[in-house]
Amino acid sequence: MLQGTNLANDGSRITVSDQGGRPKHSRRYVGLLLGILCFVVALPLAIIGFSKLTNSSSTNSPKEHKKVKINNSLPASQQAEQQMYNGNYDAAQELLKAEVAKTTDLASQTKLYAQLATNGINSKQFADARLYALEAERLKPTPGTAQLIGYVAEKAGDKSTARKYYELALSRLDKNDPAYAISAGDYESALKRVSK
Repeated sequence: MLQGTNLANDGSRITVSDQGGRPKHSRRYVGLLLGILCFVVALPLAIIGFSKLTNSSSTNSPKEHKKVKINNSLPASQQAEQQMYNGNYDAAQELLKAEVAKTTDLASQTKLYAQLATNGINSKQFADARLYALEAERLKPTPGTAQLIGYVAEKAGDKSTARKYYELALSRLDKNDPAYAISAGDYESALKRVSK
């Protein structure tokens, strides 16, 4: 294997390469350039990552979420969900009330009233939320409607009512339902919260 630099007969330098076919000094040069390139790329990324880490940990405010564009081609209940997500609780309530007035199907009305109750919880209008949850319960009593009333009562600070409805929700569960254990666990956790 030949290596190094030799002088030619005319005095010029000849670089002798090794078995790889490239001059030995060019491989060192490429390695040096790659090292510099890695450093130049890694340093700004490290600085950016560190600044984001320190900025996010220094703020105690909740993270803002992106607003969604309201899709008017969706059913009113889904538009209302988009409005709620954006924090437009009044607009969501109006959409849902209009939909309830048009709907004659009992199951759909129950879902809409439950959605109105959820909107009331999100907007901290607990008296309205309670009325809507009670209406859903009146239309079609289910474990979910009882749980919703319990949750509204819990959020409003009425632990005895919350306990009563969480117990009712638990008693309504079908023990043969594959999701029984999950739902029962949720209701039992809620009962522990309000029993403190």
